[in-house]
Parts: sequence; structure tokens; C-alpha cells
Amino acid sequence: MVVCGIATNICCFYAARDLRRAGFDVWLAEDASAGIDVPAAGLFQTRAKAEGQSLGIRYVTVAEVREAVSTG
Repeated sequence: MVVCGIATNICCFYAARDLRRAGFDVWLAEDASAGIDVPAAGLFQTRAKAEGQSLGIRYVTVAEVREAVSTG
């Protein structure tokens, strides 16, 4: 599954995390997403990325997705 969108560290992260926990191979396209830190809620891009990587979410570019699809 490839995830991208607005709020990399919120919407995208939680969708990617849930997909990963469900057993999917998950890639998050960073250059097709935008993040926003929300300190009052403890939501930080660096924290979400570190947690995502520890779960096995792969942070990639659109070019890497395109390459994987074309050679897949």
C-alpha cells in the first residue's frame, strides 16, 4: 500500500500504521505528503516517522514508487 496526503504525521501516519499492523507492506510517499507539527497534542513529524520506521513503514519518494511499479 502507498499512503500520501495532508498531515503526514497525523492522517497519513495513522492510516499507514493501521495498514502495517494489518499485515500490509506500507510505503509512505514523503514528497507527495505534507506534515504539520501540533506541539499541544504531542504530534511531531520526526516522532511519527521514527515510530513508522520502527513498525516497518518504508518512507519513499514518488520516483521510488514509480520505479518499483515499472520494474515490479
